[in-house]
Amino acid sequence: MGGTLQLTDAERAWITEHPVLRVAVMEGFGALEYMQGSQLSGLSVEYLNAISKELGITFSYVLTNGGSARIALLQQGKVDMISTMRSIGPTLKIQGLALTDPYHVSAAVVIARAKTPLIFDLTQLEGKRVVIAAKGPFESILKDNVKNISLIKSDSALEALRLVEEGDADAALGTETYLIPYFGSKFEGVLQLSGVISSMTSEISMAVRDDQTMLLSVLQKTLKSISLERAYRMNEHWLVASGYGAATDSNSILDDHLHEVTLAVLLLAVLLGLVHQTHRQRRRAVRSEREKAKFLAVMSHEIRSPMNAVLAAVELLSLTRLDYDQRHLSSLASSGANTLLALLDDVLDLSRLDAEQLRLELEPVDPAALAREAVALYGLRALTKGIDLILQVPDSVEYLMLDEGRVTQILHNLISNAIKFTEYGSVQVKVVVSDTDVPGLKTLDIEVVDTGIGISAHLQERLFTPYSQAEHSYKRSGGTGLGLVICRELAELMDGTLSLTSEVGEGTVMGLSLHAQLTAPPATEVGAVTQLAPAALISSEVVAPVAGEPPANLRILVVEDARANQEVLLAQLHQFGFTAALAPDAAQAVLQFQQQVFDLVLLDCDLPDKDGYTVATELRALETDHGRRRCPIIAISASTGHDHAERCFEVDMDGVLSKPIQLAKLKSTIELWCDVVVAQKQAVPPSVVSLDLHQIRESMLEDLLHLLEAVIQSNAELALHRAHRLHGAALSMGWVDLALAAQKFESLLRANIPMDEPHCCAHLREIMQQWRQVDLALSASNHER
Repeated sequence: MGGTLQLTDAERAWITEHPVLRVAVMEGFGALEYMQGSQLSGLSVEYLNAISKELGITFSYVLTNGGSARIALLQQGKVDMISTMRSIGPTLKIQGLALTDPYHVSAAVVIARAKTPLIFDLTQLEGKRVVIAAKGPFESILKDNVKNISLIKSDSALEALRLVEEGDADAALGTETYLIPYFGSKFEGVLQLSGVISSMTSEISMAVRDDQTMLLSVLQKTLKSISLERAYRMNEHWLVASGYGAATDSNSILDDHLHEVTLAVLLLAVLLGLVHQTHRQRRRAVRSEREKAKFLAVMSHEIRSPMNAVLAAVELLSLTRLDYDQRHLSSLASSGANTLLALLDDVLDLSRLDAEQLRLELEPVDPAALAREAVALYGLRALTKGIDLILQVPDSVEYLMLDEGRVTQILHNLISNAIKFTEYGSVQVKVVVSDTDVPGLKTLDIEVVDTGIGISAHLQERLFTPYSQAEHSYKRSGGTGLGLVICRELAELMDGTLSLTSEVGEGTVMGLSLHAQLTAPPATEVGAVTQLAPAALISSEVVAPVAGEPPANLRILVVEDARANQEVLLAQLHQFGFTAALAPDAAQAVLQFQQQVFDLVLLDCDLPDKDGYTVATELRALETDHGRRRCPIIAISASTGHDHAERCFEVDMDGVLSKPIQLAKLKSTIELWCDVVVAQKQAVPPSVVSLDLHQIRESMLEDLLHLLEAVIQSNAELALHRAHRLHGAALSMGWVDLALAAQKFESLLRANIPMDEPHCCAHLREIMQQWRQVDLALSASNHER
């Protein structure tokens, strides 16, 4: 809470159009909202006055006597908002209404007769007579959660305390703002504050109709801008104005001393309860974010592994002789798979941002060059649509310390959206670097201006809500609404801003503004290459082989354990005219590397006996021991992100290829690290594209037998490994039912469910049944041939 109020142009325009807002209030909401003569008073008024002063608007109060009446007025459009909506436990949900974040939180307190046991849990109220407010919020919660409780309803807090005093009730329960003002010296020695029920926290929020998104946003931002110090002063003024503890003479002051001590004890107890609850909720939230990020990382890995086979196989298929319909279907499959991977990257990025796991990597960057490269990538797309793509950059731009990858990611998204939703006219990309008041600190402003369809003012805010699009026309793009959300999050991560200005039919202006430190240009490109690439790459006398002829004697070692991925990768290499040695595990990789000199190693990082990082370390040690020249080692893995790349380079690998590996990426990698020009064949013989189903069947059958053996031996670790291999291989081959059965069994093992538990046994039987179906289909296919 607290900070400068930042409203968008659309929000300020909305405020100008709505100078007076009608507010439904209650004439008797305890000390939170009540009539004092003809004047409305209470804590809600303190916050309404603060909002009015901040926004320059006027509130017109509509007096009601009950919560249902207020809600009806709001739903019917006779008022614009409700000032006090109470929720206890899970956030209150009423159809058609939207709540702000709470502006007041209080815990339920228990007052009982002196010398009775303390009460901090609802179960301690079982079998007791408890007096509550007749119109209070706790009746349903107590009935649902406390056995044999007898509830007594009271019309006032003073009456409730007197019932306890006279023995007609065992305890009084209510919020501290309801009970404590009346718990003074008159009950000294008779009643005591017996405890705080922190699980019954009461939250007070404001409410609007759920279609009033602009009003909700304005109220939310204004409440968040109120500092803790200002909120404290507002609460203090509210307590004094309500007459809590006001004394008129010396006897009253003496009488009120016990009240003040009791109030202090209460406040301390409430704070301790709230601090404990907040700490517990924060731990849960942090744990939830970590688990979510971990789940999405695992999901990313699991999806990318079979997608490697899918995308690469489709790409190879497109190079065969296909008729028009087959080529169209192949193109659709490739496009859909790439869209899925882009969505996966977006979801993973958003999760990492939410969990604060994304780290910036600052380096010297030329903003003009960065913009030129981004615009060049979209030139053909703009030309195809018949629109102009214009770049405006200064002739000379100094280098700034930026995260090049993240700035590029934002710029690509903005340019892509602009082209996507512009049918006529142009898209302009403008880059401006200007000075600030701080020496050495620059402001980088990048604008993407289009003449497209534009966005209406009341829909603009939705663009920055996850999984939302501005209007139905946006759904034509197949997006999920994550792109701009991620862009704004990334901009804020870099202490910058992402702005939007748009009018329907007039186009859109997206602006990225960042502060960045001025820096010297980086080392020359040659120097950069020498750190990662072989010396031949910087030689001026490189002799390239003739295009169309495979380079002679190029020896490649593929280290990959999954049969389907082996088949696809070998087929891809064959498309370039290469044959490769294959190592299905770490031991075979080390052995073959020891016995033969290779020009390139493609190393999977997830092997059955050792991880790829360890294997890379052992291969480098062999090079040193035998005095060999350095062999490029490229990681091939479904793992992505900075941590994976950093770990690869820590063990002296030379590069990273993320699955799925496409032909273009593989080709450029071979050319870069092996100092050759690779020519791609125009057609692939069916024998090359066809996978060896017999070998794949034998490999999966072996995994299945090892899985059964591990279950019999109660070896959960081995069973998990084999189930994971079956799952991945079945997905790669498109055997969905078998993949699902293996996945369910794998999930149970990851959850540490015993293998003799009925669910595990049932899913193991399901794996066996699905395998029989696959085996029958393969046998029938072989007979047809």
